[in-house]
Amino acid sequence: MERHTHRIYCCKIGCKGGVLLTASQCGKILVYDGLGKRLQKSIVCRSLGWSVLDMDISRDERFCAYSSWTHNVQLCKLADSSHEEMCLDLGFHAGIFQVHFNHVTSHLLAAVNHGYIVYQDIETKKKLLHIRAHVEDVNSTCFVDAQSDNLIASAADDNFIRIWDRRVNGGCSERDKPVPVACLQGHLSGITCINSKGDGNWLLSNGKEGNMLLWDLRKYGGSSGCSRYPLVCCFTGHEVKTTLIRCGFSSEEGTGQRFVYSGSSDGSTFIWDVESGNRVAILPGHRELVRECSWHPFLPQLVTSSWDGTVAVWEP
Repeated sequence: MERHTHRIYCCKIGCKGGVLLTASQCGKILVYDGLGKRLQKSIVCRSLGWSVLDMDISRDERFCAYSSWTHNVQLCKLADSSHEEMCLDLGFHAGIFQVHFNHVTSHLLAAVNHGYIVYQDIETKKKLLHIRAHVEDVNSTCFVDAQSDNLIASAADDNFIRIWDRRVNGGCSERDKPVPVACLQGHLSGITCINSKGDGNWLLSNGKEGNMLLWDLRKYGGSSGCSRYPLVCCFTGHEVKTTLIRCGFSSEEGTGQRFVYSGSSDGSTFIWDVESGNRVAILPGHRELVRECSWHPFLPQLVTSSWDGTVAVWEP
Protein backbone atom coordinates (compact mmCIF):
# COMPACT_ATOMS: atom_id res chain seq x y z
CA MET A 1 0.00 0.00 0.00
CA GLU A 2 1.06 3.60 -0.49
CA ARG A 3 3.39 5.45 1.87
CA HIS A 4 2.17 8.49 3.79
CA THR A 5 4.08 11.43 5.20
CA HIS A 6 2.21 11.33 8.52
CA ARG A 7 2.13 8.80 11.34
CA ILE A 8 -0.59 6.21 10.82
CA TYR A 9 -2.46 5.54 14.04
CA CYS A 10 -5.24 3.17 12.99
CA CYS A 11 -6.07 0.36 10.59
CA LYS A 12 -9.22 -1.75 10.68
CA ILE A 13 -10.81 -4.42 8.49
CA GLY A 14 -14.61 -4.72 8.55
CA CYS A 15 -16.35 -7.79 9.99
CA LYS A 16 -17.36 -8.92 6.50
CA GLY A 17 -13.92 -8.34 5.03
CA GLY A 18 -15.27 -5.83 2.52
CA VAL A 19 -13.50 -2.65 3.66
CA LEU A 20 -10.16 -1.63 5.13
CA LEU A 21 -9.82 1.76 6.84
CA THR A 22 -6.65 3.62 7.74
CA ALA A 23 -6.29 6.89 9.65
CA SER A 24 -3.34 9.16 10.30
CA GLN A 25 -2.36 12.61 11.51
CA CYS A 26 -3.06 14.02 8.04
CA GLY A 27 -6.73 14.34 9.03
CA LYS A 28 -8.12 11.82 6.56
CA ILE A 29 -9.59 8.33 6.80
CA LEU A 30 -8.86 6.29 3.69
CA VAL A 31 -11.38 3.61 2.74
CA TYR A 32 -9.99 0.69 0.71
CA ASP A 33 -11.49 -2.56 -0.46
CA GLY A 34 -10.99 -5.41 2.01
CA LEU A 35 -7.70 -6.48 0.44
CA GLY A 36 -6.25 -2.97 0.55
CA LYS A 37 -5.69 -2.83 -3.20
CA ARG A 38 -8.17 -0.16 -4.30
CA LEU A 39 -8.91 3.20 -2.69
CA GLN A 40 -12.68 3.67 -2.61
CA LYS A 41 -13.15 6.85 -0.61
CA SER A 42 -11.30 9.54 1.32
CA ILE A 43 -13.01 11.04 4.37
CA VAL A 44 -11.85 14.45 5.59
CA CYS A 45 -12.11 14.31 9.37
CA ARG A 46 -14.04 16.96 11.24
CA SER A 47 -13.56 18.22 14.78
CA LEU A 48 -10.07 16.75 14.77
CA GLY A 49 -7.58 17.20 17.58
CA TRP A 50 -3.96 16.03 17.07
CA SER A 51 -4.88 12.84 15.20
CA VAL A 52 -7.56 10.22 14.80
CA LEU A 53 -7.00 8.13 17.92
CA ASP A 54 -9.39 5.30 17.19
CA MET A 55 -12.16 4.20 14.85
CA ASP A 56 -14.67 1.40 14.50
CA ILE A 57 -16.69 -0.06 11.62
CA SER A 58 -20.30 -1.13 12.00
CA ARG A 59 -20.96 -4.83 11.41
CA ASP A 60 -22.81 -4.16 8.16
CA GLU A 61 -19.81 -2.04 7.04
CA ARG A 62 -22.06 0.93 6.27
CA PHE A 63 -20.79 3.29 8.97
CA CYS A 64 -17.58 4.38 10.64
CA ALA A 65 -17.08 6.09 14.00
CA TYR A 66 -13.85 7.91 14.81
CA SER A 67 -12.47 9.86 17.74
CA SER A 68 -9.57 12.16 18.56
CA TRP A 69 -8.37 14.68 21.18
CA THR A 70 -11.79 16.36 21.31
CA HIS A 71 -15.06 15.74 23.14
CA ASN A 72 -16.80 14.54 19.95
CA VAL A 73 -17.21 11.22 18.21
CA GLN A 74 -17.92 11.57 14.50
CA LEU A 75 -20.07 9.07 12.56
CA CYS A 76 -19.90 8.89 8.78
CA LYS A 77 -21.17 6.71 5.95
CA LEU A 78 -18.91 4.27 4.12
CA ALA A 79 -21.33 2.77 1.62
CA ASP A 80 -21.57 5.70 -0.81
CA SER A 81 -19.90 8.96 -1.82
CA SER A 82 -21.78 10.93 0.83
CA HIS A 83 -19.72 13.13 3.15
CA GLU A 84 -22.55 13.63 5.63
CA GLU A 85 -21.54 13.13 9.26
CA MET A 86 -23.22 12.96 12.65
CA CYS A 87 -21.56 14.34 15.76
CA LEU A 88 -21.96 12.78 19.21
CA ASP A 89 -20.89 15.17 21.95
CA LEU A 90 -19.64 13.24 24.98
CA GLY A 91 -19.51 16.31 27.16
CA PHE A 92 -16.53 17.77 28.96
CA HIS A 93 -14.03 15.05 28.02
CA ALA A 94 -11.02 16.25 26.03
CA GLY A 95 -9.73 12.92 24.71
CA ILE A 96 -11.58 9.84 23.44
CA PHE A 97 -9.13 6.97 23.17
CA GLN A 98 -11.37 4.17 21.84
CA VAL A 99 -14.84 3.76 20.33
CA HIS A 100 -17.02 0.72 19.63
CA PHE A 101 -20.38 0.22 17.97
CA ASN A 102 -22.61 -2.28 19.76
CA HIS A 103 -23.72 -5.41 17.88
CA VAL A 104 -26.73 -3.73 16.23
CA THR A 105 -25.10 -0.31 15.57
CA SER A 106 -27.62 1.50 17.79
CA HIS A 107 -25.25 2.59 20.56
CA LEU A 108 -21.65 3.68 20.94
CA LEU A 109 -19.17 2.80 23.70
CA ALA A 110 -16.24 5.12 24.39
CA ALA A 111 -13.10 5.08 26.55
CA VAL A 112 -12.23 8.64 27.56
CA ASN A 113 -9.79 10.57 29.67
CA HIS A 114 -10.12 11.40 33.38
CA GLY A 115 -11.20 7.80 34.05
CA TYR A 116 -14.60 7.83 32.34
CA ILE A 117 -16.52 5.40 30.15
CA VAL A 118 -19.56 6.53 28.15
CA TYR A 119 -22.27 4.42 26.53
CA GLN A 120 -24.59 6.49 24.37
CA ASP A 121 -27.64 5.99 22.18
CA ILE A 122 -26.74 7.15 18.66
CA GLU A 123 -30.22 8.22 17.56
CA THR A 124 -31.42 9.98 20.71
CA LYS A 125 -27.90 10.93 21.91
CA LYS A 126 -28.93 9.93 25.42
CA LYS A 127 -26.14 8.70 27.68
CA LEU A 128 -27.08 5.28 29.08
CA LEU A 129 -23.84 4.99 31.04
CA HIS A 130 -21.56 7.84 32.05
CA ILE A 131 -19.37 6.96 35.01
CA ARG A 132 -15.91 7.47 36.34
CA ALA A 133 -14.77 3.86 36.12
CA HIS A 134 -11.10 4.46 37.02
CA VAL A 135 -8.95 7.05 38.75
CA GLU A 136 -6.81 7.61 35.64
CA ASP A 137 -7.42 7.78 31.89
CA VAL A 138 -9.41 4.89 30.42
CA ASN A 139 -7.43 3.81 27.36
CA SER A 140 -9.64 0.97 26.16
CA THR A 141 -13.07 -0.63 26.49
CA CYS A 142 -14.84 -3.57 24.90
CA PHE A 143 -18.01 -5.63 25.05
CA VAL A 144 -17.28 -8.92 26.81
CA ASP A 145 -19.88 -10.74 24.69
CA ALA A 146 -20.01 -9.83 21.00
CA GLN A 147 -23.77 -10.48 20.87
CA SER A 148 -24.73 -8.41 23.90
CA ASP A 149 -24.02 -5.00 25.41
CA ASN A 150 -24.74 -5.99 29.01
CA LEU A 151 -21.14 -6.64 30.06
CA ILE A 152 -18.55 -3.94 29.44
CA ALA A 153 -14.83 -4.16 30.22
CA SER A 154 -12.66 -1.11 30.82
CA ALA A 155 -8.88 -0.77 31.18
CA ALA A 156 -6.91 2.24 32.31
CA ASP A 157 -3.61 3.81 33.32
CA ASP A 158 -4.32 2.76 36.92
CA ASN A 159 -3.28 -0.82 35.93
CA PHE A 160 -6.77 -2.28 36.51
CA ILE A 161 -9.37 -3.99 34.35
CA ARG A 162 -12.95 -3.62 35.54
CA ILE A 163 -16.07 -5.40 34.35
CA TRP A 164 -19.40 -3.54 34.45
CA ASP A 165 -22.83 -5.15 34.20
CA ARG A 166 -25.46 -2.73 32.93
CA ARG A 167 -28.20 -4.95 34.37
CA VAL A 168 -26.75 -4.39 37.86
CA ASN A 169 -25.78 -0.76 37.38
CA GLY A 170 -29.11 0.48 36.14
CA GLY A 171 -28.26 4.15 36.56
CA CYS A 172 -26.29 6.16 34.06
CA SER A 173 -24.18 8.47 36.22
CA GLU A 174 -21.86 8.61 39.21
CA ARG A 175 -24.78 9.64 41.43
CA ASP A 176 -26.03 6.05 41.16
CA LYS A 177 -22.74 4.82 42.67
CA PRO A 178 -22.05 2.05 40.12
CA VAL A 179 -19.92 -0.87 41.29
CA PRO A 180 -17.95 -3.19 38.97
CA VAL A 181 -18.87 -6.87 39.08
CA ALA A 182 -15.22 -7.82 38.67
CA CYS A 183 -11.80 -6.20 38.98
CA LEU A 184 -8.73 -7.85 37.43
CA GLN A 185 -5.22 -7.08 38.63
CA GLY A 186 -2.06 -8.36 36.99
CA HIS A 187 -0.45 -5.58 34.98
CA LEU A 188 2.45 -3.67 36.46
CA SER A 189 1.77 -0.50 34.50
CA GLY A 190 -0.99 1.21 32.55
CA ILE A 191 -3.06 -0.83 30.10
CA THR A 192 -3.13 0.30 26.47
CA CYS A 193 -5.72 -2.09 25.09
CA ILE A 194 -8.30 -4.67 26.10
CA ASN A 195 -9.96 -6.99 23.63
CA SER A 196 -12.59 -9.70 23.97
CA LYS A 197 -12.75 -13.03 22.23
CA GLY A 198 -16.46 -12.29 21.95
CA ASP A 199 -17.72 -15.39 23.77
CA GLY A 200 -18.16 -13.79 27.19
CA ASN A 201 -15.27 -15.77 28.69
CA TRP A 202 -11.90 -14.58 27.43
CA LEU A 203 -10.19 -11.18 27.58
CA LEU A 204 -6.82 -10.04 26.25
CA SER A 205 -4.98 -7.00 27.59
CA ASN A 206 -1.77 -5.15 26.66
CA GLY A 207 0.29 -3.46 29.37
CA LYS A 208 2.89 -0.72 29.15
CA GLU A 209 5.29 -2.96 31.08
CA GLY A 210 5.47 -5.18 27.96
CA ASN A 211 3.17 -8.01 29.07
CA MET A 212 0.08 -9.12 27.18
CA LEU A 213 -2.23 -11.07 29.48
CA LEU A 214 -4.97 -13.60 28.74
CA TRP A 215 -7.86 -13.78 31.22
CA ASP A 216 -10.52 -16.46 31.74
CA LEU A 217 -13.52 -14.80 33.37
CA ARG A 218 -15.05 -18.19 34.23
CA LYS A 219 -12.38 -18.56 36.91
CA TYR A 220 -13.25 -15.33 38.63
CA GLY A 221 -14.24 -15.67 42.30
CA GLY A 222 -17.39 -13.57 42.02
CA SER A 223 -16.35 -10.57 44.15
CA SER A 224 -15.95 -6.98 43.02
CA GLY A 225 -12.57 -6.90 44.76
CA CYS A 226 -9.46 -7.27 42.60
CA SER A 227 -8.32 -10.79 41.82
CA ARG A 228 -5.37 -12.42 40.07
CA TYR A 229 -7.01 -15.83 39.65
CA PRO A 230 -8.48 -15.43 36.13
CA LEU A 231 -5.01 -14.84 34.62
CA VAL A 232 -4.23 -17.75 32.29
CA CYS A 233 -1.18 -16.78 30.25
CA CYS A 234 1.39 -14.00 29.85
CA PHE A 235 2.78 -13.24 26.39
CA THR A 236 6.08 -11.33 26.21
CA GLY A 237 8.75 -10.17 23.79
CA HIS A 238 7.11 -7.08 22.31
CA GLU A 239 7.54 -3.48 23.47
CA VAL A 240 4.61 -1.29 24.53
CA LYS A 241 5.87 2.28 24.74
CA THR A 242 5.03 5.82 23.64
CA THR A 243 1.43 5.22 22.50
CA LEU A 244 -1.62 2.99 22.98
CA ILE A 245 -0.46 -0.12 21.13
CA ARG A 246 -3.39 -2.42 20.36
CA CYS A 247 -3.75 -6.20 20.57
CA GLY A 248 -6.33 -8.77 19.49
CA PHE A 249 -7.44 -12.30 18.69
CA SER A 250 -7.12 -13.84 15.25
CA SER A 251 -10.31 -14.51 13.30
CA GLU A 252 -12.88 -17.17 14.23
CA GLU A 253 -13.57 -18.39 10.69
CA GLY A 254 -9.98 -18.39 9.48
CA THR A 255 -8.08 -19.67 12.55
CA GLY A 256 -10.60 -20.56 15.25
CA GLN A 257 -9.11 -17.63 17.21
CA ARG A 258 -6.08 -19.77 17.92
CA PHE A 259 -3.65 -16.84 17.81
CA VAL A 260 -3.21 -13.50 19.56
CA TYR A 261 -1.20 -10.59 18.24
CA SER A 262 0.16 -7.16 19.09
CA GLY A 263 2.06 -4.31 17.52
CA SER A 264 5.34 -3.28 19.07
CA SER A 265 7.39 -0.13 19.62
CA ASP A 266 10.36 -1.71 17.82
CA GLY A 267 8.49 -1.74 14.50
CA SER A 268 7.58 -5.43 14.55
CA THR A 269 4.32 -7.34 14.92
CA PHE A 270 4.22 -10.32 17.28
CA ILE A 271 1.96 -13.39 17.02
CA TRP A 272 1.54 -16.05 19.72
CA ASP A 273 -0.27 -19.40 19.91
CA VAL A 274 -2.99 -19.24 22.58
CA GLU A 275 -2.88 -22.95 23.45
CA SER A 276 0.88 -23.30 23.90
CA GLY A 277 1.67 -19.70 24.82
CA ASN A 278 4.61 -19.80 22.39
CA ARG A 279 5.53 -17.01 20.03
CA VAL A 280 4.99 -18.31 16.50
CA ALA A 281 5.95 -15.29 14.38
CA ILE A 282 7.64 -11.91 14.43
CA LEU A 283 6.87 -9.71 11.42
CA PRO A 284 9.62 -7.10 10.94
CA GLY A 285 9.61 -4.47 8.25
CA HIS A 286 8.30 -1.21 9.70
CA ARG A 287 10.89 1.42 10.58
CA GLU A 288 8.88 2.85 13.49
CA LEU A 289 6.40 1.49 16.01
CA VAL A 290 3.36 -0.53 14.95
CA ARG A 291 0.34 0.89 16.76
CA GLU A 292 -2.51 -1.23 15.42
CA CYS A 293 -3.07 -4.53 13.64
CA SER A 294 -6.21 -6.02 12.10
CA TRP A 295 -6.76 -9.67 11.19
CA HIS A 296 -8.92 -10.42 8.16
CA PRO A 297 -12.18 -12.17 9.20
CA PHE A 298 -11.73 -15.16 6.90
CA LEU A 299 -8.52 -14.82 4.84
CA PRO A 300 -4.98 -15.58 6.14
CA GLN A 301 -4.12 -11.89 6.13
CA LEU A 302 -2.96 -9.39 8.73
CA VAL A 303 -2.81 -5.61 8.24
CA THR A 304 -0.47 -3.43 10.30
CA SER A 305 -0.20 0.38 10.57
CA SER A 306 2.93 2.19 11.64
CA TRP A 307 4.25 5.59 12.59
CA ASP A 308 6.66 5.29 9.64
CA GLY A 309 3.71 6.25 7.40
CA THR A 310 3.10 2.79 5.95
CA VAL A 311 0.36 0.19 6.08
CA ALA A 312 1.52 -3.38 5.45
CA VAL A 313 -0.56 -6.37 4.35
CA TRP A 314 0.95 -9.67 5.53
CA GLU A 315 0.16 -13.08 4.02
CA PRO A 316 1.74 -16.53 4.61
